[in-house]
Amino acid sequence: MIKSCINLIVTSTLILSPIATLSSYSKTQKLGTSHHNKAEVDIAIGLFNSKKVNIQIRIPAKEAYGFEGKTQTAEQDEKVRATDNIIREKISQIVAFPKEADCKYQIEEIENFEVASEKFDLPEKGERKKGNVSYWILKADVNAYCNKVMDNQKVVIDFSKDFREINKIFVTLIGDKKRKVTIHKPSGEVYL
Repeated sequence: MIKSCINLIVTSTLILSPIATLSSYSKTQKLGTSHHNKAEVDIAIGLFNSKKVNIQIRIPAKEAYGFEGKTQTAEQDEKVRATDNIIREKISQIVAFPKEADCKYQIEEIENFEVASEKFDLPEKGERKKGNVSYWILKADVNAYCNKVMDNQKVVIDFSKDFREINKIFVTLIGDKKRKVTIHKPSGEVYL
């Protein structure tokens, strides 16, 4: 019962929050939409096993499935299943390590409609106030088990073939230090 109430509150907030927030701005502003056309990838070398790499991919629902919000039709359900299959079958092409590392990928979890939020500044009567909008994302947690130590290895991240709406990738690399890298196109490379 409590879980149902919480789900109802979260769903209501997700539906009403963007409407209430965006309705108060001029039609030319697109506040709260900077998450569109972007993907986020977190990559972490295992703490006790430097041959293991943890990967998390987050893609806004619109870019992952072609629609915002949860599924409402059988066609949308099929699109979600097809996208899950792309992640499962092509993860080694989306996040690719050197061939000599001989990495084996294991999908831990795919969450189709995880809630994410975006904060932004709102111009209002000469002042800047903070705003926040929630939206749905596809989130995939993946582990790669490799045959060599992954420190300083090249990683190629490529959304261009299967997620054509992605035009920027935010990468967080977690190892000895935490580094953030922005790739200003649908594919690129970073070093662990």
